[in-house]
Amino acid sequence: MGRIIDRYLNSNVLFVLILVGIFIFPMITISTKLPHFELTDLLVPLLIFRILKDNRFNLTIRMKQILIAVFLILSISLVINFKYNSYNDLFEYYKYIKIFLFVYFAKIYFFENKFLDKTIDFIFIILFLLNILQYFNLFNFNYLIEPLYADIKHLVYFGKNTLGEPDTKRLLGTFGNPNNNSLGLSFFFFYYLFNKRKNKIKYLFVFLSILLILASQSRTGFYAVTLIFVVFLFTNCKELRFKLFYVLLYLFSFFIINRFQDFEKIISTKKEESVLQVDHKKNNVIKLKQNKDVLNNKDVSGTKYLSSVDFEDMDQNTSINSRIKIWSELLKMIKNKPIFGHGPQKNFFYDRNLYPENEYILILWRFGILGLTAYIFVLFFPIYKSFRKFGWKLDYNLCFLILISITAITNLPLCEPRISILFAISYGFILKNLESDEKKIIVN
Repeated sequence: MGRIIDRYLNSNVLFVLILVGIFIFPMITISTKLPHFELTDLLVPLLIFRILKDNRFNLTIRMKQILIAVFLILSISLVINFKYNSYNDLFEYYKYIKIFLFVYFAKIYFFENKFLDKTIDFIFIILFLLNILQYFNLFNFNYLIEPLYADIKHLVYFGKNTLGEPDTKRLLGTFGNPNNNSLGLSFFFFYYLFNKRKNKIKYLFVFLSILLILASQSRTGFYAVTLIFVVFLFTNCKELRFKLFYVLLYLFSFFIINRFQDFEKIISTKKEESVLQVDHKKNNVIKLKQNKDVLNNKDVSGTKYLSSVDFEDMDQNTSINSRIKIWSELLKMIKNKPIFGHGPQKNFFYDRNLYPENEYILILWRFGILGLTAYIFVLFFPIYKSFRKFGWKLDYNLCFLILISITAITNLPLCEPRISILFAISYGFILKNLESDEKKIIVN
């Protein structure tokens, strides 16, 4: 029996299941009254069993200090702000325990480069196909499959503005949200960009990953990826011919994404398209009707949303203006409880349908100055240590953490459970590199 467990629950198998849970497996909902869960939740007891069986649960002094500080701040904030209807705030304990567990798993187990390459190639191919099916709604994918991944409201307005008119499409993918989808896809872009393989498959995957990032139309995500890409050209890419090649590949992806609309016309004019409608009060589908493709009447650029920010007229930009308004209100409330904050208070945001869209401000509001200090320390500690030890020698895990730290300014990346686990895996790999005498154990 022990050999069977070792065979099917070894670290390699668990790692594959983790990536499947992050990128491919949809959320599981048993009841609307119960919180949804994911494949990574089912893997938590298996990871604990594997670690304990291998007798590898041995925390460093620094990790113990961080854990004690995080949970002490969380506990004090919860006790001070606990209300009779806020029992769901207790799930914050599980959230941080889960992230820590996946960090520790990635840190203590070794994965060969060949295994990583094959696994990530396999996941990316499946992910690319699913994203293409969703973007073009091939085989009625957005009605039959995508509701497993995305909120129905995202699907209703996919490729449309609030008036129901054709607009640029923002790829939802398996994360069901353009911003989160962009972050997940960025992991692959960095992985292939820094991969030591020099074959056509690697360069093809670099191109396909940036193409999907563009299709997701996440402004902050794309600008952050571009910034990191430029740094890569100066620090890691030494040969001029490769610099030029990557720049041309990057520019070519813009051209292709702008032609996606033409590709869709060819597909959509041959058939009638299913259109979803939603009951906004019940948040579910109430009708499915057929109508002819409307894209023939209006041309929409594939990168319109990315280029729609007018920095000279910020007050006319609804997205930016609404964010600033919410941030201002939260910052005013922070003055009342600056040290330990207002607690998680999930119901406060649920009841008001409020999206803070800034993780730094959200942490400050929830856990005060002490919580924000702990958050910044945990987030930037491996980045700071990596630069001190390795200089400007970047790798894909470090770039992904930098991406998270930038996108947290206008989004909530670590509030998305799957992104938080992907963050934890990269975090653990970086800690392994920092504690290793050989710098290339994980870095390809």
